[in-house]
Amino acid sequence: MLFIAGVTAIDRAAHSESISRLLVRLDEEVNRVDRKRFSYEHYFSDFEDRLINEELPAADYSRGGVYLIGTSNLKWATALWELPEEQRRLVHNYGIGGSDHVQHFQLIRHLVEHEGFLAAGGSKTLIILGASYHATGDGINDVNGFFPSIWERHGQYSYTVEQGITPIATNPLRRYVHFERIRMAGFLRSVTYTAARQLGYHTAVRRHEPAAYKADRTEWLGPRWQENMQRQVQAFEEMARYLRARDVRLVVAFLPIGSWDRDLPFARTYMDQMREACERNSVRVLDWSDALTDDDFADSNHPNLYGVDKLQPLFMDVALPFLHTTGSLQTDGVLARHPGTR
Repeated sequence: MLFIAGVTAIDRAAHSESISRLLVRLDEEVNRVDRKRFSYEHYFSDFEDRLINEELPAADYSRGGVYLIGTSNLKWATALWELPEEQRRLVHNYGIGGSDHVQHFQLIRHLVEHEGFLAAGGSKTLIILGASYHATGDGINDVNGFFPSIWERHGQYSYTVEQGITPIATNPLRRYVHFERIRMAGFLRSVTYTAARQLGYHTAVRRHEPAAYKADRTEWLGPRWQENMQRQVQAFEEMARYLRARDVRLVVAFLPIGSWDRDLPFARTYMDQMREACERNSVRVLDWSDALTDDDFADSNHPNLYGVDKLQPLFMDVALPFLHTTGSLQTDGVLARHPGTR
């Protein structure tokens, strides 16, 4: 009986939004000290696990909405959980770490073809692509990468490079039990992690190492970076044509880069190619590459919470007018800024 009572108590606590908000707030406080990345996981193993197995199944596309697509510097660029409830229902960050434009197109096709993404019609749907050369990758896009692995973790989807993401029929009860166990284990892990950080057991304040950043990027992209970049820009154009054929609105926003990137050819070449591709496909371009200072980065390219303070309002300045114009959002549209916004 004591065991059952304990499990029940943990399960109730793991479903408490007030406890979840408290843990997030405490973790954010520490992240503002160490200036590193903040990942909203809600008791899942990472941002992507929460996105795929909690947010996507609960998404309501019947009223349209605004969807942020991109790689890791996009997924860490917002704190949408801080928005008013009505806005949270309509604005979503679907960023996935380690993803490239080929995989962004695969994600969009999955949403359209399997998840009812365009239930409200394409004209009421806006995609903001958070664009940077980091989404061109190193030319490796196979079944052993991070993107395939996150879809196949729990047996809910299969993935192939050729077919992309395919849902797998599963037993609803088995799925429920499986994710309840994950939620409870994640809750206990999160409480322990937050308590340790509050007691001072956290890493030192981030220090930038520009020379190391440059060397890492040059090695990662490799000698075939121009060829790989062209392939990814072509995939973007295919995605743009696919969306235009369905009347979906698309905006490209160049995400911020640090000063260490300005001596390298990658960002400049990528932005030039993407601008040309956007002009060919009548896609609106927003250049936020200078929106952050170096201190707003957690590392070489991911924003910290101070960066989020600056970036989230930029995204919402695009999202809210669109939602009002389409009639999806009926409230006054006042932006709930991240708690640290000045």
